[in-house]
Amino acid sequence: MIKRLSLILITLVSMSILLSPITEAIGTSSGASTSSSSSASSSTSASGARSSMNSSAARTSVRASMNNARSLSSQRANSLLSKSSSLARPHAIYSAGGSYQEQRRAAMYFNNSLFYWIVMNNHSMSMHKQQQILKQNMRPKEKLYTITIKGKDNKDHVLVVTKKDYDTIQKGAHVKYKNGEIEVIS
Repeated sequence: MIKRLSLILITLVSMSILLSPITEAIGTSSGASTSSSSSASSSTSASGARSSMNSSAARTSVRASMNNARSLSSQRANSLLSKSSSLARPHAIYSAGGSYQEQRRAAMYFNNSLFYWIVMNNHSMSMHKQQQILKQNMRPKEKLYTITIKGKDNKDHVLVVTKKDYDTIQKGAHVKYKNGEIEVIS
């Protein structure tokens, strides 16, 4: 969408650059028909000066619009990168000693990769297979805190949670999982 808008803007500016000397020449040629050759040459040079100023202003406008388009595209790329951070493997090793945000980011990565495999296998994956996938994705010396939940379809799913969330969840408790957040209901 942004590329189309910038392309249309660039096309309009370049068309105005191409048409501005023609309009300028038409506007300046409407002088008196009995003018001498010296006054005609001075009006031509004035017209040329005006058209060169218009073209430099148009070039500046084109540069500004190009810079704005680049800025918008880099901002869009940065926002997409921040939104897709849960899809990339975190740099820090998932451990109980890490910060809550690092643990949460790692838990989101493991849950997203696990859900990807569940979807790819038509939503039918045993608990053992889910745990095997998590073990394959783990690095050496990583320790995952997992809980087992029963989904709306009465199938068991494995979730990776942070150490803090793992400690608050008791066996048999009802939890709500939404957008990477665990909420203990009872």
